[in-house]
Amino acid sequence: MTITPEQIVRLSRNTIKKSFFEYFICRTEVQTKHFILSEFYPKETVIRSAIGGIETSLGSTFWEKISIEIAKNNGFEILNPKIDFKEPKVIPVEISNLLTEYKNKRESQNANIPLTDFTSALRSLLIKSFPDDINLSFKERLSKGTGVDIYLKKNSVRYAFELKTVQINAGSGPKFNETLMKWLIYDSLSQHKHKTAESFRCHVVIPYDPTSDSSWWSKFGGRAYPLDHKDLLLGEEYWSLISGIPDTLKYIKSAVKQLTDEGFSEIYKDSIHSSNPDSSIGIIQAMCGVKCLTNTKKTSIEFSTICDWICCKCGHKFSKSVKWFKGECSCYNCKTSLFNFS
Repeated sequence: MTITPEQIVRLSRNTIKKSFFEYFICRTEVQTKHFILSEFYPKETVIRSAIGGIETSLGSTFWEKISIEIAKNNGFEILNPKIDFKEPKVIPVEISNLLTEYKNKRESQNANIPLTDFTSALRSLLIKSFPDDINLSFKERLSKGTGVDIYLKKNSVRYAFELKTVQINAGSGPKFNETLMKWLIYDSLSQHKHKTAESFRCHVVIPYDPTSDSSWWSKFGGRAYPLDHKDLLLGEEYWSLISGIPDTLKYIKSAVKQLTDEGFSEIYKDSIHSSNPDSSIGIIQAMCGVKCLTNTKKTSIEFSTICDWICCKCGHKFSKSVKWFKGECSCYNCKTSLFNFS
């Protein structure tokens, strides 16, 4: 199974549409207000809140969703990182000492020690200290905050990724380094315990380069140290890996351009300025193939108020609240899914 550029565009469109719909439908206004700005610029602070919210929604979670869709359509098996990635309940002292040793080595200024050196040392230690078996038990679920966002498998190779924001904080490198080293330990201990020998790759991912001159590494690379280009995948380094197609980001951007040309952003314009049942009804009518028959101008409604609707495909009339559309709903008559994310 291989994915095509056309599929990448379609999957990107679907993911963007669904992300916007899920964020804005039945969105309630933020109750907390800035002490000064809400008085000086009340309208602008409402807009800022909405934009900030969708920006967060389109952060790592959005890239996770689109990554999984692309990988799935390119023949990857989608694994559950919380369950399938095994974390030992206790790490042997010998392994913990090795982690500390190599963590300090790698993080030393200008050391530039590759992560493969640690992997080789880890394998050697396992063979030397635990030649026959290792008395370990593993947690049922990966600990919260351990960091694996996406866990994939293809051709007997497993991949673990942690997706980060494009502008990482100063001093993030040591934390990223420790995370990758722990993942390598978890996987090595699991494989040693169960006597398997699969290939395993783990990376921190920056989904795209936000700089205008493609200078992410020169601007932020120091913050990522000791991670190098093999540890941290930036933009196309990541996307070409999971899609098998060069310039995958170009096709994702093409989806954005298509939606822009189609006026997609206009659907959510009212919701940027205010959040109320009327704006949600406008979204539903634009995205769900239905028309609201209730005159909301004459009747004050809430998100939970039952309204009358008609399916634009078969003409079937039904009564549901605005909140009902937040779920995976279909027309009772023609069974058509009431979502248009294609």
